[in-house]
Amino acid sequence: MISTKIIFIESIDDLENVIGMKLKDLISMIDRDDILKKQIREFFEALLNEDYIEKLRETLNNAIRGTVLDVITLILVLLASCSKYLANIIAVRFSKLLTSTMYRVDDETLYRFSQELGIGISYNAYCFKKIITAYTESSPLIQCLRFRIPLFEYLEIAKDLLSEPSWKLTNLVLDGGYVYLDRDKVLRLVEEKIKHRLLNSMTNLCLDLRSRYSEVLDEVTRLQKELLEKTLNSVRVHIVTKSSKKLSSDERKSLVSTDISTLNIENIRSERELLELAEKCFPPCIRELLHRLLAGENLSHHQRFALATFLINIGVDLDLILQLFTHSPDFSEKIARYQIEHLAGLRGSRKKYITYNCATMRALGLCISECGVKNPLVYFLKKTRAGIS
Repeated sequence: MISTKIIFIESIDDLENVIGMKLKDLISMIDRDDILKKQIREFFEALLNEDYIEKLRETLNNAIRGTVLDVITLILVLLASCSKYLANIIAVRFSKLLTSTMYRVDDETLYRFSQELGIGISYNAYCFKKIITAYTESSPLIQCLRFRIPLFEYLEIAKDLLSEPSWKLTNLVLDGGYVYLDRDKVLRLVEEKIKHRLLNSMTNLCLDLRSRYSEVLDEVTRLQKELLEKTLNSVRVHIVTKSSKKLSSDERKSLVSTDISTLNIENIRSERELLELAEKCFPPCIRELLHRLLAGENLSHHQRFALATFLINIGVDLDLILQLFTHSPDFSEKIARYQIEHLAGLRGSRKKYITYNCATMRALGLCISECGVKNPLVYFLKKTRAGIS
């Protein structure tokens, strides 16, 4: 799998030291080497695959190994550095790849790796805390918590996870300024830390390019478009143009609120048209989530649920909702399509889900403005009834 070297790149100087050549020479080499270009495209295409961990193993076993792999991963980090959207894709997927190699290591190795990343985790092989997780007829089930992390550091690393109930402090063991964790939680924090470090590294690389290497910035941008953006766009076009499940007229009607059907929202077919509608009559919380999704941010489960159920309940076409979620850095067509159709009541329990009410949105930290309504759908309904004024 890919090397951990990419986590510790903080500047162009670091990149040059690891690769063993100057940036100008690296750019020149990429330009001249069609085989290397092909390998970069194949690697990035495999990275975009919904089963990308297995797909990458297959690609690496068949074509790319060793030093060439290190060079390609570093080139991807470099080329994505000045694109927030591409940087999110690289950071999220590389962090999952690198963390996947830690699943089978022992706790001591996981602890040492966490420290190498700069996580202030402590480890006790004999348990810091023992908690009762369930009761059986004969005896309670005891869980041993062998890891702990300072509270302030936990809040920093887990900041993108805190809207999830299992990551809230009320559902964790907190004592003496420490949060006590099991192995699975530590692995997830490692993934988040790698993601944050990669995003920070790419930010620094971009600043370096713009301030000290402006003479090659245009070349880096050109290669980014040629090798990454074209590959990404071809993958997205393939997904959104594939034949999808055709809904019956009755099913389509069930997805559209009769109160707002005069807007013909189901006729909206493009992201641009949806954004225009969002600016006019979406509540601030939903509009913010939509903008963050389109910017390539990795939304949490609750953020995705709120956005998807809102769009479903106002009658946006399910294929357009799927197209929107192709912007997610961890997008999987199979999973996203199933979840969207499940929320719309077309799969599973056949229950159509409603958007969180405003009290729940506030509790989850998703409310960003007081709108004077009890549900985001009510805000939308008021706007449409008022002629989107």
